[in-house]
Amino acid sequence: MTTSQTPSNLSLRELGKGIHRLYKDREHADWTLKTGPSTIERAHSFVLWARSTYFTAACNGKFKATTIRESDMTEYGPFMVHRMLQYCYLLSYDDNPLSLHGVNETYTSKLCTNVHMYNMGDYYDLQGMKLEALNKLKECLKLSEAELAEQDVASLLEVLPWIYSSTLDSDHGLRTVAASFGYRHWETLVARPDFEEVAAENLKWVIDIISQKRGQESKIGQSSEYQDPGPRPRHYTPTPPLPPLPPVPPGFMYPQPNLGFAFH
Repeated sequence: MTTSQTPSNLSLRELGKGIHRLYKDREHADWTLKTGPSTIERAHSFVLWARSTYFTAACNGKFKATTIRESDMTEYGPFMVHRMLQYCYLLSYDDNPLSLHGVNETYTSKLCTNVHMYNMGDYYDLQGMKLEALNKLKECLKLSEAELAEQDVASLLEVLPWIYSSTLDSDHGLRTVAASFGYRHWETLVARPDFEEVAAENLKWVIDIISQKRGQESKIGQSSEYQDPGPRPRHYTPTPPLPPLPPVPPGFMYPQPNLGFAFH
């Protein structure tokens, strides 16, 4: 694009205002997103198409959904779908608790919300939303650096199984952030009475931390920055939506191996 073709700040503001108006009013919205048994969101197909190759295929008629102009997203629920549309129209989303149509969200934590959004970005090939979720996750953990709270540690440990089960081994984003956090706060983590339980259930995470500690090349990559993995191969099956963590039965004890290492 030449200098004469570069849009002015005024033009960009006008474009932003126009997209924001479409987001608020949904005028001429032609795509229905089913978000629950009795809840839907309406969106413009050209906005979805512009953001995601998944929706590009849907809008081009490669999916059955194009004949009914509807996508079933009930597995994510209205609040996560609402955030996805916030990103598609506004290039960002709100990771605070939401209230839609007078209903308050059952909210866990910002960490949990952003891991879900990352997973959703992977499922629908919204690479920009994955980066947005990753940056928000980093910010959550950064804010806890000055005075690490028990809740911050507990929240991260809660989402660890999701991080490693919902992403490909080649997808370094969430895993690198989780390993970096574990590396920085290793002493705090090993002092927890449940650490061996956590380590036994998340061995890949522990290995990634050790790789960072040793300064060797890690399977999760040397860079802590998100790298767009590019278009998915044709045979690629996106990761399924994150399931809720199953409750631990009363009295259940995880295996407690002797890990045989310590950081000094």
